[in-house]
Amino acid sequence: MLLSQTLSSLSGNWLKAIGMLLLAGMLYMVSAMTIIGPLFIIGAIYLGMSDFFLTLARGKEASVSQLFNGFNQFGKALGVTLIMIMVIMVGMVLFFIPGIIAALAFSQVYFVMLDKPELGVMDTLKESHEIMKGKKRKLFLYAFLGYIALYAVLLPFNLILLDQEAVQQQMMNGDIIGGYMAMGPYMAFSMLVGLLFGPFAYAFLANFYVRVVGGEQEEVLI
Repeated sequence: MLLSQTLSSLSGNWLKAIGMLLLAGMLYMVSAMTIIGPLFIIGAIYLGMSDFFLTLARGKEASVSQLFNGFNQFGKALGVTLIMIMVIMVGMVLFFIPGIIAALAFSQVYFVMLDKPELGVMDTLKESHEIMKGKKRKLFLYAFLGYIALYAVLLPFNLILLDQEAVQQQMMNGDIIGGYMAMGPYMAFSMLVGLLFGPFAYAFLANFYVRVVGGEQEEVLI
C-alpha cells in the first residue's frame, strides 16, 4: 500500500517533482557561494520541498513554487535544522548508532512544521520524536531497502559504462579532464537515476507521514 500510494501520488507529477529538486539544487548551489550559506538556507529548502510532496501525498495539486513557502518560516526552519544537525552529529561521534536513531526520530520535523506551525522549535522536534515512537525500525528498513535497490541498479552500469583502469591511468598521468570525461557516461546515468530516485524518496517519506498521522498501517509496504 505505501509503495503503491507513493507511485500514485507521483503519477502525472514526475516532471514537476524533478523540477522541484533541480530548483532546490540551484538555490543550494547559489547559497554555497558563501561558506555558511548552505547551513542557513537548507532548512527552508527542505521545508518547501516537504510542502510540495506532502501536498501530493494528500492527493492535491502541487506547484514547484511551493519550494519558496519554506522561507515563510525561515527562522524556525533554521532553528530546527541547527538543533537537529547538532544532535545527530553528537550521536554519530559518540557511537554512530545514536546518530541514526536521532535522524530517524527527527525525520518528520518539516511535515510537523507544516501541519502545526504554531509549535515552537523544541516542541516541533518533540512532536516528530513522538510520531516516530515504535516506527523508527520500519523507516530504517525502508531506507535500507531503497538504497540496496538503488545500488543494484547502478552497479551493473558501473561495470558496463565505467572503465576504472582507464580513469585511474589518466588521473595518475595528470590528465584530470580526460579522467572526468571517461567517467562521463556513468556520471550522466547516475544523475538520471538520481533525478528519478530523489522524488520517489521524498514522496515515500511524505506518504509515510500521512499514513502514520492518519492512524493507518504504515507497515504495509506494497
